[in-house]
Amino acid sequence: MMGSRVRASPGWIRGGRVDPAEEIELEFWLRHDPEDVARFEETLLALATPGSPTYAQWLTPDQVVAELAPSREAVRTVVDFLAEETGRNASVHKLRSIVAVTAPAATVERVLETKLYKWTDEPESHDDDAYVARCAEEGGYSLPADVAVHVAVVSDIMPRFPSAREFSSAPKKTTRTPTRPMPSSSSSDSAAEPPRLSSPWTRCGTQFEAYTNPWVLAARYGFAVPYSGAEPSNSIAVASFLRQFYDQRDLNWFSTVCDLGQIVDVSQRFGLNHPVRCDPKIVFNPGCVESLLDLEYAGSIAGDVPLEVYYQRRSFLRLFSKLQASDDPPKVVSISYAEAELFDNETSPQWSVAYLEATETALMKVGAMGISVLAPAGDGGTNWLNAAYPASSPYCTAVGGTDFLTPSTIGDEVAWSGGGSGFSKHFRTPVWQAAEVRAYLEDGGGSVVNRSRFNAAGRGYPDISALAGAVNPYLVLEGTVSAVLPASGTSASTPVIAATVAQLNDHLLKQGKRPLGYLNPFLYAAGTQGAFHDVTFGNTYGSGERDSGFSAGPGWDAATGWGTPDFDRLLAVALEAQGATLPPAASPTTTASGQQPATTTTTPPSTISPSSAPKPSTTTTAPTTSPTKAASAMSPTQIVPTPASSNATAVPPSLASSNNKSSKKDNSKESGGNVLIGVLVGFVVAFAAMVFFLFRFERKKRIAQRQNFSETPYIQLQEERKVEPGTGT
Repeated sequence: MMGSRVRASPGWIRGGRVDPAEEIELEFWLRHDPEDVARFEETLLALATPGSPTYAQWLTPDQVVAELAPSREAVRTVVDFLAEETGRNASVHKLRSIVAVTAPAATVERVLETKLYKWTDEPESHDDDAYVARCAEEGGYSLPADVAVHVAVVSDIMPRFPSAREFSSAPKKTTRTPTRPMPSSSSSDSAAEPPRLSSPWTRCGTQFEAYTNPWVLAARYGFAVPYSGAEPSNSIAVASFLRQFYDQRDLNWFSTVCDLGQIVDVSQRFGLNHPVRCDPKIVFNPGCVESLLDLEYAGSIAGDVPLEVYYQRRSFLRLFSKLQASDDPPKVVSISYAEAELFDNETSPQWSVAYLEATETALMKVGAMGISVLAPAGDGGTNWLNAAYPASSPYCTAVGGTDFLTPSTIGDEVAWSGGGSGFSKHFRTPVWQAAEVRAYLEDGGGSVVNRSRFNAAGRGYPDISALAGAVNPYLVLEGTVSAVLPASGTSASTPVIAATVAQLNDHLLKQGKRPLGYLNPFLYAAGTQGAFHDVTFGNTYGSGERDSGFSAGPGWDAATGWGTPDFDRLLAVALEAQGATLPPAASPTTTASGQQPATTTTTPPSTISPSSAPKPSTTTTAPTTSPTKAASAMSPTQIVPTPASSNATAVPPSLASSNNKSSKKDNSKESGGNVLIGVLVGFVVAFAAMVFFLFRFERKKRIAQRQNFSETPYIQLQEERKVEPGTGT
């Protein structure tokens, strides 16, 4: 017999034994030949690297099986074993790497030679779904040697669970009653809209102007809000765990209060959902802040890109299993949960490495099928002992955190000190980031000089960042009680980046191209082309040591990755990588989709109203036409005198009439009058000419100013003005 010992995740409590009759679902994740895995990795890198002949030619499930699958002997051995021992028919996963069976707990205990207990992280709850069946940490489980040689890990049987986001760096969860009338959470979707306000900070209401909201994110990163006209084949999924559910009323309320122009709506749900769990008025209900944070921001940024929810009670492996098995998997998956990379490394390294083996091959396969997976880098700063997983995986995109350099001012960003950062202890530096890691470490690698504290040869993370909300927390609304739930952390920045990728995918799909899929090689290629807002200020801190950690710097760094997204530049790089071009509607003054960009006005920058534009020093009404027409447009109040010709003198009609009359008088009387009239006429003509040329000069100057303004990206103007909350433009 070959066995495996386990160690429980922190914060979980073991209760009594499981009912012997309870049906237990098991998945046997099969091993892959290491040489096959190495070859598949080469295939994956070729698919994901811009410039490769096979770039973005993602594989079908059948092609994945042909490239990487356990042997038929391995599959048959495990299937026969389960049929004989459980008396149940086992099913084989479509990618032929998982064998699943459901059997009574008593049977499972006998087959795996283990004992099953009720594990929970909510001991005060009496709900049936508050506990899960897992083995005892001191006993583990075992399999016959001829079966165990083919099995990497059995899921879900070990007491190892994802952990939720940390709130320690965010303001305390509070319930706050709005200070102005708000639509009822039970009102229909056609409820009256709140007034459209001028600043992104106040688009959800002036009382929430200190919070980060979708409009603030759009103003900084350049994606469209709202985003409409999405391709039906596009999709984004949010992964949810730990009994974090959602109530559609909450999403409706957030959509209405923040003036999104469309309702954040879940198109498909895979797994359970208990909306009543989101009502904090019920005793022992923890609420749904994590799932609401994910859905409200992934949904508001992705717009009408179909939004899906994959709920799993406690297992990353089960999530990846469902993604691989789906006939129509999402193009992007946002995970706001993490676990320690090797938290049990000292006591059971064999089991921990086997677990990583199973999850890594799963991530490779979903990436090869064109699915982007993103996860938070963590909220505990630099963890010298353990990296956050799956963010530390080379096949997952790790998302870090930032804050605005000047609070409540859209502009430059600084590394969030609590953002997860550093290097994996298990995974080596991948080829697509080797040059960046080497350059960063040669330049000092942050404030840490003792490299014995981290694995300088490991995979560096994060890859990319977005606002974490530690200074200006994310606005999360829970409509069932009209509550405001401030939130922050890298689990806030992760759905923002995931939804940004969903918008990029949509532009690619509209041109008949393929989604970005496995992201990391593309991101590092885009980084060398200036597709990000480089974050060069701040640093993360070490575990319990705020004077040590990794610092931000030019290019990639272990504090913020490449920085934060510049949507238009990212889109240009993504399209170019697949031989496409920017849509004709795109320009430096609009979003790449040709839609109205997120600005502090309700008009696109190319038609910004005079009240929001820099005013020229003239009282003439500013034209409201586009710059190409401004040169020929004329204000109704403009009067352009006709210039004098080279052989004639321009004379006002009244003075010409007087001359005609005076011509009938004798020459002696006319001479004095003519001299006076001539002087007056000359003075009038000279004055008119001077006014004319001065007017033309000032008008050209004003037109030039307007053209320059309309050709300047809105974000740059916003940064230069340093708009304060509530001041508008």
